[in-house]
Amino acid sequence: MCLAEKERANCLYNDRFCELSKARLEIYAFYFPIFKSRDIDPLSIKTIYYEPHHLDLATSKSWGMTFTPVWWACDLKRSFGSGTNVVIDCGEATYKGFSVEDIDKFLDAIKPLLNSDVRIEAKFPFWKKSGDTQAKDK
Repeated sequence: MCLAEKERANCLYNDRFCELSKARLEIYAFYFPIFKSRDIDPLSIKTIYYEPHHLDLATSKSWGMTFTPVWWACDLKRSFGSGTNVVIDCGEATYKGFSVEDIDKFLDAIKPLLNSDVRIEAKFPFWKKSGDTQAKDK
């Protein structure tokens, strides 16, 4: 967490699920079962997807892999909370999923750190929701 005085100046966004500084995005409690964090270089991000928390066991879960290629960091209230699910595509086979408490502040903080060709989409790319007539693009 952005607790040290030196780090506080570099901390752009922080909540109980992640921390963003100029050099890295740290996703807390990423690895199961040891609660170890995962660091991501913002310049490695290709796409950011996000949707409000909702109950859908096929697409998100409290911790681990779902039927989609997303590994979710720990959030035991993900399906019932008031936050936002975020999925990061870094060009790897497995995407990184985590929660944020304030999506607007998170996006405002991370946008200046990203390459100019990074897409930010308010939908997930892997599935159709009921009522959709076309599959989502990847």
